[in-house]
Amino acid sequence: MKFALGKLVITTACKAHMESIAEQPLKYLMRHLNCDWGELEPEDKQANEQAINCPIRILSRYTLRDWSSIYIITEHDRSYTTIMLSDEY
Repeated sequence: MKFALGKLVITTACKAHMESIAEQPLKYLMRHLNCDWGELEPEDKQANEQAINCPIRILSRYTLRDWSSIYIITEHDRSYTTIMLSDEY
Protein backbone atom coordinates (compact mmCIF):
# COMPACT_ATOMS: atom_id res chain seq x y z
CA MET A 1 0.00 0.00 0.00
CA LYS A 2 1.48 3.34 -1.06
CA PHE A 3 -0.69 5.48 1.24
CA ALA A 4 -3.11 5.06 4.12
CA LEU A 5 -6.84 5.53 3.59
CA GLY A 6 -7.81 6.26 7.19
CA LYS A 7 -11.48 5.91 8.03
CA LEU A 8 -13.62 5.10 4.98
CA VAL A 9 -16.78 7.16 4.39
CA ILE A 10 -19.31 6.92 1.56
CA THR A 11 -22.05 9.51 1.30
CA THR A 12 -25.62 8.32 1.61
CA ALA A 13 -26.48 9.54 -1.88
CA CYS A 14 -23.46 7.85 -3.41
CA LYS A 15 -24.16 4.56 -1.66
CA ALA A 16 -27.79 4.58 -2.79
CA HIS A 17 -26.88 5.50 -6.36
CA MET A 18 -24.19 2.85 -6.66
CA GLU A 19 -26.55 0.21 -5.28
CA SER A 20 -29.25 1.26 -7.77
CA ILE A 21 -26.93 0.61 -10.72
CA ALA A 22 -25.25 -2.48 -9.22
CA GLU A 23 -21.82 -0.87 -8.84
CA GLN A 24 -19.41 -1.86 -6.09
CA PRO A 25 -17.54 0.95 -4.29
CA LEU A 26 -14.70 -1.45 -3.46
CA LYS A 27 -13.82 -1.76 -7.16
CA TYR A 28 -13.12 1.97 -7.35
CA LEU A 29 -11.53 2.19 -3.92
CA MET A 30 -8.99 -0.45 -4.97
CA ARG A 31 -8.18 1.53 -8.13
CA HIS A 32 -7.63 4.63 -5.97
CA LEU A 33 -5.44 2.69 -3.55
CA ASN A 34 -3.42 1.28 -6.47
CA CYS A 35 -2.75 4.78 -7.84
CA ASP A 36 -5.11 4.47 -10.81
CA TRP A 37 -6.54 7.96 -10.55
CA GLY A 38 -9.25 7.49 -13.16
CA GLU A 39 -10.36 10.39 -15.31
CA LEU A 40 -8.18 13.27 -14.16
CA GLU A 41 -6.13 15.80 -16.06
CA PRO A 42 -2.42 14.91 -16.35
CA GLU A 43 -1.41 17.67 -13.93
CA ASP A 44 -3.86 16.34 -11.33
CA LYS A 45 -2.48 12.83 -11.74
CA GLN A 46 1.02 14.21 -11.27
CA ALA A 47 -0.09 16.07 -8.14
CA ASN A 48 -1.47 12.80 -6.75
CA GLU A 49 1.86 11.07 -7.37
CA GLN A 50 3.62 13.80 -5.39
CA ALA A 51 0.96 13.70 -2.66
CA ILE A 52 1.69 10.04 -1.91
CA ASN A 53 4.77 11.14 0.05
CA CYS A 54 3.55 14.57 1.19
CA PRO A 55 0.71 15.82 3.37
CA ILE A 56 -1.51 16.72 0.41
CA ARG A 57 -4.94 15.29 -0.37
CA ILE A 58 -5.28 12.60 -3.02
CA LEU A 59 -8.20 12.80 -5.46
CA SER A 60 -9.54 10.30 -8.00
CA ARG A 61 -12.49 10.52 -10.37
CA TYR A 62 -14.23 7.56 -11.97
CA THR A 63 -17.09 7.17 -14.44
CA LEU A 64 -19.75 4.63 -13.48
CA ARG A 65 -21.67 2.35 -15.85
CA ASP A 66 -24.53 4.88 -16.16
CA TRP A 67 -22.05 7.64 -17.09
CA SER A 68 -22.40 9.39 -13.74
CA SER A 69 -19.16 9.90 -11.86
CA ILE A 70 -17.74 9.65 -8.38
CA TYR A 71 -14.83 11.21 -6.55
CA ILE A 72 -12.68 9.44 -4.01
CA ILE A 73 -10.75 11.83 -1.79
CA THR A 74 -8.13 10.85 0.77
CA GLU A 75 -7.48 13.75 3.11
CA HIS A 76 -4.04 15.33 3.43
CA ASP A 77 -3.48 13.82 6.88
CA ARG A 78 -4.76 10.39 5.74
CA SER A 79 -7.37 10.49 8.51
CA TYR A 80 -10.21 9.51 6.19
CA THR A 81 -11.20 8.77 2.61
CA THR A 82 -14.57 9.81 1.22
CA ILE A 83 -16.45 8.36 -1.76
CA MET A 84 -19.02 10.79 -3.16
CA LEU A 85 -20.99 11.59 -6.28
CA SER A 86 -19.39 14.24 -8.45
CA ASP A 87 -22.28 16.64 -7.85
CA GLU A 88 -21.60 16.42 -4.10
CA TYR A 89 -18.03 17.70 -4.56
